[in-house]
Amino acid sequence: MDFFIFIVSCVLYFPLSVVNFLLVRNPGYLKDTGITLSKLANRDLRTMFNKFLKQQECGHKFGSCDETVSSALGKNQILGTLTKSGRVLVILLHRCEKHHCLKSVHDPDYEEQKKALMNKK
Repeated sequence: MDFFIFIVSCVLYFPLSVVNFLLVRNPGYLKDTGITLSKLANRDLRTMFNKFLKQQECGHKFGSCDETVSSALGKNQILGTLTKSGRVLVILLHRCEKHHCLKSVHDPDYEEQKKALMNKK
């Protein structure tokens, strides 16, 4: 039964989101939904992300429901703890928006290092 509920939820979410977007007609809706999905992915896919996107014994852990995947990638980029797969993902996102992952970090503990990396490249 759990698997059935999971499948139905996944199948219904995207078409219903399109209908909702047409009803809301807010230009920020798609960005907000993207952030929500990224936070969900960061939480639900944390085991896989921690295994394949960052070095095992160090770095910033994925999994906070209040943080996007991009922010966690950005923190690991700052710390230099991304795996090859993590670096490839950061590069792909950088091609979509310059310094996307670094811009996603909103934590004062990382601010100086973030600015240095953004000015460096």
